[in-house]
Order: sequence, then C-alpha cells, then structure tokens
Amino acid sequence: MPHKIYIYPMIPHEKRIPPNPYLEDLCNALNMQHTVVNMNRWMNLGVFDIILYLKKADVFYFNFIEDLYKRKYGLIQFIAFPFIVALLKLFRKKIIWTKHDVSSHSNGLKIPYKIIDGLLENSATTIVIHTEETYKYISEKRHSKCKYIFHPFNREYYCHSNEGIKYDVLIWGAMQPYKGILEFVQFYQSSNLSLRIKIIGFFASKEYYNQVKKHCDNTINLEDRFVSKDELRELHEQSKYVLFTYNGASVLNSAALVESLSLGNCIIGPNVGAFKELKEKNLVLSYDRLNDIYSILTKTHNICASDVADFIKNNSWSGYSNKLFG
Repeated sequence: MPHKIYIYPMIPHEKRIPPNPYLEDLCNALNMQHTVVNMNRWMNLGVFDIILYLKKADVFYFNFIEDLYKRKYGLIQFIAFPFIVALLKLFRKKIIWTKHDVSSHSNGLKIPYKIIDGLLENSATTIVIHTEETYKYISEKRHSKCKYIFHPFNREYYCHSNEGIKYDVLIWGAMQPYKGILEFVQFYQSSNLSLRIKIIGFFASKEYYNQVKKHCDNTINLEDRFVSKDELRELHEQSKYVLFTYNGASVLNSAALVESLSLGNCIIGPNVGAFKELKEKNLVLSYDRLNDIYSILTKTHNICASDVADFIKNNSWSGYSNKLFG
C-alpha cells in the first residue's frame, strides 16, 4: 500500500547550497511509488513543521537530524524534539531514521548529538543503515529494527578509457578536517612519493584551505571551489586513481565514494565502513595506514569492471523503495 511520507530535513532546490544529492535522490526514489507530502517545501518552523503534517503523513523519515542543536533556534528545537517524537508515537506514526555516521563530523558538544541519536534508536520503527559496520554502534537489542541497504547509486556504471591521464591521484569533495586532507599532504611532503595530484572541492574554511596549501608543492594542483557533475566526470576521466583520506572516527559512509565508484575509477580509501565492505567484495582498494598507499599505487590490481557495474545496478535508487518497505 502506498505511504504518505514526510521527510526531514526538506530543503527546496534553490536553497540547497551546496546541494545535497542524497536528500534529493531519496525524495525522488520514494515519490515514485509513494507520496512525499512535503516535497520541495521549505521548513519555516524547523522541527515544529512536523506537527503541521501529523494528519497528512503516516511515515516520518529522519536524516541528518542528530546535529539539530546547531541549527537556527537549535536549543528550542532540541528541547522540543523528544516531545514531537512522543507525539508521533501517540498518533501511531511509523518513524524511519537513517543512521549515517557514528557521531558528528564537526567539533562541538557531543552530548546533544548522543541524546538525539539514542532517542531515535529507541523510538524509530525502522533504522536504516548503509554499512554492516553500523551494527556495532547500535544496541544489540535494537538490531531487529535495522534494515541494511547499501548507500544507493544515482547513475549507472560509466566505463571510460585510461587515455589522456593528467593525474595519478584525484581527491575531491567537501573539504572538511575529518576528510584528512591536511594529514595526507603533510605525509606526502615527508615521503619519497612523486605523484601528479589534483585536490579540488569546497573547503570548510579559508583557514583550513591555507593550512593545506602551505604543504602543497608544484606536483599538487589545489582548488577551493564546488565541482559540477560534468566537470567531475571529466576529472575522473583524467585521473588514474581516486583517493579518499578520511581519518575521522565518525565516518561510516561516503556519498563521494558512491559517486566516484559509478564514474568508473579505481578507488583507494581507508579500511573502514563502506570502504571496508567494498574491499571485501573486491570492488575498491583500501589502506590501514597512509604508508600503504605507495604499495597500492605501484601494484597491478584485478578489480573487475563488470562486477562493479553489477553491484551498482543492484543497489540503485530505483530499487530503494522496495528494499525499504519490502
């Protein structure tokens, strides 16, 4: 039976700066078979907006809400949210929550994050997890609520040739401290590696950009800006490997990993979360220490493009709704 689904957060297209493709893909995927009742509508009231939809939706689906206290009027919203969850349960609404990461990526108070994390772990009807490793961070007695669905792909596998390679390594995405960019360039400068490296993405702050830039020599092409989808594909065609240097304890998933894998490149990432799962399926390469990267770059690897393409096809957004409600 089709559901009427309220998705939090909901940010209209014109206000998504930088854009969040995950939420847009989620809305579109669910709206194919169900109705997203607040599709592309601005939440002027924050979490209080949920009350307006109590009679309009039977499913309330939460993403990226653990840092609620950091948002506008965050303290008020944080205090109100447990009462809103209790109201949803009183009205017998289905509550779905995706646990994306272990903890907050940003610095700040950890207790409010843990309170909301714990509230949703206990109150959710269904807990969506995108990596099997997430089970370790959820109480065992709540495992029966969990539904494992690997982070969906929004495109088919794109196979490109290795002609016209300009870079040995591409590093891209939102450049935040937990991504480990600074630590990587520091390591690179102290190593004997000689690579053509492209680092591009929107940096969290000018200060962080300057810290990274200070350790870049003429073998590193560094840019602080957002990358369009067309340019991203071109950069992948020009690069031999795509490297992810995440070193934060909060990381389990990566939307950038999903994007790069579908663009046909050989991926290198830390041996955690989604990277670890894909390494075990022989779809990506992984390292335990930055020192391991050199040996990975100098070896021949046997990742099969057809295996990657099949995995992407079997884990697309088009099949997400059936997996979630099936």
